[in-house]
Amino acid sequence: MSFKKVLINTSYILISQQLSKVIRFFVVIILIRYLGKDSFGVWSVVQAIPSMFLVLGNMGINGILVRQVARNKSITKDIVAQVFSIKLILSLFFIGFVYVFTILFQYESDVKRLILIVSIAHVAISYTQIIASVFRASEKFGFEAFMQIIRSITLFLIVCLVILFDLKLKGLVCGLLIGWVLLSICCLAWYRKKYGLSMHLFNFESYTCLLKSALPFALQEFINPLFMQINIILLSHLSTFESVALYNAPYKIILFLYAFVFALRRALFPTLSKLSIIDREKYIKTFYNAAKIIALIGFPIAIGILLLSKEIIFLLFSKNFAESVIPLKIMAITLILYYFRSLFNVTLYASNKEWHASIVFILATLLNIILAVILIPKWDYIGPCVATLISETFIVICGYYLISSNCFKITYLNTGVRLALSILTMSILMMLSTKLSLPIQIAIGAIGYGISICIFKVISLQEYRNIIKMIKIS
Repeated sequence: MSFKKVLINTSYILISQQLSKVIRFFVVIILIRYLGKDSFGVWSVVQAIPSMFLVLGNMGINGILVRQVARNKSITKDIVAQVFSIKLILSLFFIGFVYVFTILFQYESDVKRLILIVSIAHVAISYTQIIASVFRASEKFGFEAFMQIIRSITLFLIVCLVILFDLKLKGLVCGLLIGWVLLSICCLAWYRKKYGLSMHLFNFESYTCLLKSALPFALQEFINPLFMQINIILLSHLSTFESVALYNAPYKIILFLYAFVFALRRALFPTLSKLSIIDREKYIKTFYNAAKIIALIGFPIAIGILLLSKEIIFLLFSKNFAESVIPLKIMAITLILYYFRSLFNVTLYASNKEWHASIVFILATLLNIILAVILIPKWDYIGPCVATLISETFIVICGYYLISSNCFKITYLNTGVRLALSILTMSILMMLSTKLSLPIQIAIGAIGYGISICIFKVISLQEYRNIIKMIKIS
């Protein structure tokens, strides 16, 4: 598969998922304005805790389902039945674990109830992911994309009803549970009617065999949400819910911008896995092409957010969140590190170095936790921002070293200098237009950046044509 095909697949995944993220992003803005700092802080916590431990309700079985069905579609019914049966046991374990966690961290009884309800809602909607995994194994992303959009629309409608009837936070959580349960029932009923769906009890040995095979998937699923959500948990315990809101509001902007690299990473993995064995030259070239795309898109976004952070916060969340400007500036730097971290990570996984990547990720997560615990009492919501920045830097440095020592030597100085000049041009233009409105500033910066990457020859004519083709196909 050529890199052009990777770009086409990336654009398909990105577009199908970005529609959902746009809806959810506006939902976040609406909720922040409706709930206020304290209630939005509580909402952030009751969402973060179940999300952090979702792996306990899955244990990587969706990943192993995708791999086995992709290799042999004749076993689809049997393995789906097996996955459904083990999913019931894991779901109960997940809910119980979350409840014990809330007791150990001594959350108030109202907050504990809300967390428990959200956990049950997550369990309900997770059954649709089993069906999505079956379609993903056949490289059919339409169902998964459709379900994501439906989930986002359902959430939007729930929020609208909550605001219309002024049901506050409790109404929002209960509405989420009802919406997810109904959506999951409809999905399972449709799949059962169209393809057949059954559930069988299997012996203990078959369960343990499935879980052992899924262990690498489970490890990755556990570490990633822990790394993403741990700062919110620590802030809620070591500071106030207002601090959680001031941290989480700009973090939602950054999470929204993760979508691009997530789509690219997902499209890259099968290509790099194949090329690492059959064509070393194309394998390295694909990596460099991906790195170039990430740099071309990631750096201007990060610098733009860094320069316009105040205007962005005021536009999206109002002046009440003025204290979120500094966290957004720090997170803008973290964003570009995350982009390259994702590329290094998928390259290591494709090159059979997944345990190397996992060890680095575990160490970075521990580093993030230790630094956050130290910095939150001193710097409040700024502390976890700095902790994550240092941890992401650690991952990027380790990823660079592992690829250079185990895969191939990374050298990119010439294009890096040209790109730096283009970004400098964009930054100067944006700073000179500070008195203009935010959309005009962004337009001036984007146009200046586009012209400068052509002047400094950051991309070749053929690369430019490939990008235009990708946009037309999308």
